Amino acid sequence: MVQRECKATETTGQSSATRSLPDLCSLQNHTKGGLWAALEIEASIPPIHIQLKQQITRCAIRFNKLGSTNPIMQRLPDTWREGLKPTAPPPLPPKLYNHSAADSRRTSPLLDIAADRSVPNSSMAKDNNELWPSCKELISELTKSNQNLLVYSDGSLIKKSGFSRTGAAAVVYHEGREINSEKMGIGERAEVYDAEMAGLMMGARMAVKYARSHPQINNIYFFADNTAGVRAIFNPKPRTGQLYAARFHKKICHFLDENPEHQMSVSWCPGHTNIKGNERADELAKEATTLQWNAPIGTTRAHAIRWAKLSSERLWTREWKAAAQAGAGPRPWEAVTDGSGFKYREPEPAKAGPKPRLSGRAGPGNHYLPTILGTRSGIQALTTFLQKSCAFTMNGQRPEERTPPLFDEEPEVSESDDDDP
Repeated sequence: MVQRECKATETTGQSSATRSLPDLCSLQNHTKGGLWAALEIEASIPPIHIQLKQQITRCAIRFNKLGSTNPIMQRLPDTWREGLKPTAPPPLPPKLYNHSAADSRRTSPLLDIAADRSVPNSSMAKDNNELWPSCKELISELTKSNQNLLVYSDGSLIKKSGFSRTGAAAVVYHEGREINSEKMGIGERAEVYDAEMAGLMMGARMAVKYARSHPQINNIYFFADNTAGVRAIFNPKPRTGQLYAARFHKKICHFLDENPEHQMSVSWCPGHTNIKGNERADELAKEATTLQWNAPIGTTRAHAIRWAKLSSERLWTREWKAAAQAGAGPRPWEAVTDGSGFKYREPEPAKAGPKPRLSGRAGPGNHYLPTILGTRSGIQALTTFLQKSCAFTMNGQRPEERTPPLFDEEPEVSESDDDDP
């Protein structure tokens, strides 16, 4: 979010519920760029040209991840395909219609088959202390059987001397013993999410390899402390971290297809709660941040998208700081304080000289909404302000004074009933 210049405006440091009424009324005149720029800052919505630039950058990132045979890439200039000419798209497969069984499913996608044979994921609690006892009991119960293989994975990002380093790790346990572990240095152009996905992918590779050499293993349980990675790792569709998810999906599907009794589960476990496997994976992931880059991806999509957003925020900040300090002439009424409360008076004529730096307040003193709307003097001053400032009028002019009706001028009403002739 763009950093607000609280010293220049002094209105952004307070919540909207406690701002003074003069601050809100003078927001348009005392902010850079006028009312629209102020509303964009308050709503955290960048200007339209910055939003368009960010969307164009995100679109270019998406195109960079497409293959050269993609229909979209075929319609872009040759530079997008490294100078290759566009090729004719293959013919679409014929569509077969079966009117006798229109609602029946002849085949089941592999994802559905794998999901049906997998163990349901553990529930994800918002508080670590809420799930920690049940998770620890589950792990203790699973460790007793030699048919279960437990995999813990974690990712880490460390910033040092202005540079970030990302690492991933996975560790495999069988009957309470650590049998294998692996680390990967992902480099500085990746996010923690990429490291979490890479850790799950490495865990799947080690677990499937070990399970094939030990036929008694039928169940593989994955534990990670990142909810986004847990939900996305078994979905190979195009998204952030797709390469790691596709490899994880391929390994696990092969394991599930080898034996109908094979099962798999990906569950979330609370981090830093003294769970042995999770603490070990966290330790290895921090060590992996010091390794040389050996990941299959250089700049990840998550990192590119984050930098696109960060560039938009920096551009917005530069434009905001470079904008001229706005200001309007003297307002018809300004707030002043006295001993008992506050009131409104007409301002003194402006003196010639350099334009003063506006503070964003309507006058000296701090007048907040509880004072204005919660006291008799505040309500009276607010009424006077609305009347003499012509606020909430269609033409911005003071309405004509209306004389209240007199009792003697009221028309006489007949006392007879309406039903009488």
